[in-house]
Amino acid sequence: MRSKKLTIPSKWIGRISFLYLLIPFLIFCLGFLKTYISLCIIVIFLWLIIKSWSRATQERLSFSLTRSTMVYTILVVFVWVALSGIGGFAFQNTDFHIRNAIFRDLINYHWPVKYFTNPTDSSISYSLTYYIGFWLPAALVGKIAGWTAANIALYFWSVLGIILTIFLLASKIKLSPIENILGGGIILGISLLYFLPNVQSSPSASQVQSVDWVFYVIFVLFEGLILWWIFKARYKANLNWYLAGALLIVIPLIKVGNSIDFCMRASIPTLFMLLLWSAETLSAPKTVVKAGLILLIFIGAITPIYEINRSIYRTANYFLSPPSKAEKFIGEEENIYMPTSIEFDHPYTLTADSYKSLANFDPEQIPDFVVKNDHSLFETYLSK
Repeated sequence: MRSKKLTIPSKWIGRISFLYLLIPFLIFCLGFLKTYISLCIIVIFLWLIIKSWSRATQERLSFSLTRSTMVYTILVVFVWVALSGIGGFAFQNTDFHIRNAIFRDLINYHWPVKYFTNPTDSSISYSLTYYIGFWLPAALVGKIAGWTAANIALYFWSVLGIILTIFLLASKIKLSPIENILGGGIILGISLLYFLPNVQSSPSASQVQSVDWVFYVIFVLFEGLILWWIFKARYKANLNWYLAGALLIVIPLIKVGNSIDFCMRASIPTLFMLLLWSAETLSAPKTVVKAGLILLIFIGAITPIYEINRSIYRTANYFLSPPSKAEKFIGEEENIYMPTSIEFDHPYTLTADSYKSLANFDPEQIPDFVVKNDHSLFETYLSK
């Protein structure tokens, strides 16, 4: 009788995940860096890949799951990513206006992306300086096959990333520190030089912001500190538990640049650790801590349920009560559209794509995304 379980070798999950993280960086090197620099980096990483894959470590490690679990998990991921708006198959929230503009520019402009849109001096150039790695594989597809193909590629790239994350959590793979230190060091160094000219990286941009302390305490408690405290009994011997608590308290106090991007992005690793500890606690025998954790998860689910509900409602409404041709034209051609309410943003289209390009802005007004080319280290020594 054939087994209904699938055995997945951990080594292949690790290898594919390593490539998944590496491919955007290599595309960046080929597209944005001087040729001889990018070729040297590629040679180094090819050596790291060969060295890592030839090692016998973890050859026998694997994890098993039933075929039905595999199918249901993949189906849930496909639906989840679609409801996020990635790919344009369902309603996109207002953040996609600027994201799609960056994505379009990565497709339509030569790399590195430069703008000559200063309203007083068109000879002044500006460069796109943003965390663009997620878009690069799909943007490369878009350069060859167009906007629609790029969105489809971005959708499948996102699905693959989430599935790999789930499998990594299931197998609990630890990659070798040879590869982590050297490869990670190269990526960190190049990335820092690329981001350094951005206004959010300047010393004057970093500040401890003025705080409404009542709001701060409420935010920190419900964003993660109560959840973090629940894990005390289980993880108090783990230094990462103390580090996570400190970061949850400090990160919201720091503002970098003109937005709250630092708080939203820098907190991701800590929140991911809370996710891991939640999963481990939920898989443990029934305890009072487990009951409290389930209660907190239900409270925290209010926001994602609201977001998913809006996506389902707006998507269903678009297809069941489609806008007229004239309304579609208005929605597709509107430029720099400013909604009166986020809930009623881009009412005639699923895609939030009114900005079209960062070239439609005065570059001095979007310093979080573009920087003036003013002889930075990256522009002088690394950039094409």
